[in-house]
Amino acid sequence: LLVVPVLAVLSRWRTGRWVPATPLTPALLLMAAMSLVSMAVSFDRHNSLGKVCGLWLGLLMGVVGGVAMYGGGVLADHLAKRDLRWSAWMVGVAFLLTVPFGALAFSLESRALSMLCLVPSIVAANFWQASTLAHAQSLVRLRMRAMASAILLLIANIIGLGAGPWAIGAVSDALAPRFGADSLRYSLMGFCTIGLWVAWHFWQGGKHLAADLARADDPA
Repeated sequence: LLVVPVLAVLSRWRTGRWVPATPLTPALLLMAAMSLVSMAVSFDRHNSLGKVCGLWLGLLMGVVGGVAMYGGGVLADHLAKRDLRWSAWMVGVAFLLTVPFGALAFSLESRALSMLCLVPSIVAANFWQASTLAHAQSLVRLRMRAMASAILLLIANIIGLGAGPWAIGAVSDALAPRFGADSLRYSLMGFCTIGLWVAWHFWQGGKHLAADLARADDPA
């Protein structure tokens, strides 16, 4: 019985061209941002300070992440009044910023500076939720909206947060014979580039968002 509404939602998403509504993108979102942050403590080679790094990262994720989630919704509403496309494009801009700052975070020796450079990733990992969930719900019919949010969050968490850290670790293990102790560093820096892919998705999706929303109530 559950398969029918799931397929109905996916079918509605496929009829439009708003690329970020495809199930892959939220997974890429969290793989590009939150997975990097969650692996940052493992990157700390000085185990005696691992608890301190974890504490500060937890505070950053809680406080900065909460503000980013709320701020993303407020900013999306403000930008949509002028140009609806920017309610999607703003998420792409946020993920573009994660690429240079994320790479810098894992190349610095200073823990304080590294954690500061992770702030854009923490922001991006939460910034997308309000606007993207609102768009995903608006692109389906009224009775499909709860299922649309459930599908988006399920795939985002299972693939993004579940497979993300595993993939980073697997690449690190593959690089270990050549780079030794720095293999995790290069793996994390490589995964930062996923932000470029995410930004492209939101750029493309923003261009078609208005047209897709206009036909969202089409019974076909």
